[in-house]
Amino acid sequence: MKLCPTLLLLTTAILCLPLAQAAPVPQFAHYPAKVYKGKNAALKLNADTRSFRTRFRALAQEKPNFAGHYAIGYAGCGTGCIIAMMVDVKSGASQFVSALNDCPPKEGSDEWRDKDISFQTNSRLMVLTGVTEEGGDAPSVCRREYWLEQNGKFKRIHSDIL
Repeated sequence: MKLCPTLLLLTTAILCLPLAQAAPVPQFAHYPAKVYKGKNAALKLNADTRSFRTRFRALAQEKPNFAGHYAIGYAGCGTGCIIAMMVDVKSGASQFVSALNDCPPKEGSDEWRDKDISFQTNSRLMVLTGVTEEGGDAPSVCRREYWLEQNGKFKRIHSDIL
């Protein structure tokens, strides 16, 4: 029995449809982190973080608020822009996380949409909402990006255009 090529192609497409569905949105609970309860280490500045030493010194005194052992804070970097910074309270290492800008208005609106950074003390997941440097698109593309912390480095694991 010969199968019509069109019927075969259609059947294959229908069977593969469930596999092509979008990946589930990452959740904070899926990436747990053990919360550090020890004493904060002495701050270690580097060539990049030295120019914000006052803000990093203040962060180095705080309790962890992200991924179990990081203290995250912000500084302004222009109108509608913030830069996230973090200190590993266990090691004292300091680094910038990302610059984030407000989202431009949607078509037909003149309202700019606020940027947001979401994270939890007991999770390694960070959610950035806004226009980011890491987005890879035109500067005006507003995204929600999901980043996973792994040993002080970040890996984007999911992204949606808003």
